[in-house]
Amino acid sequence: MPSTVTLTITTGKLSGKQYIEVIDLALTEKPQIYFQTAIEFKEALLKSI
Repeated sequence: MPSTVTLTITTGKLSGKQYIEVIDLALTEKPQIYFQTAIEFKEALLKSI
């Protein structure tokens, strides 16, 4: 059964929307996993805040 996770993140100037979009990309499995390495994921998260 699918579940839904709701995150509210505030990062100073940003509302956290960009941060959440990066996390959403990381959770995408089809057609393939978006981030191929943990480093790519970390860099995208850091750029979003």
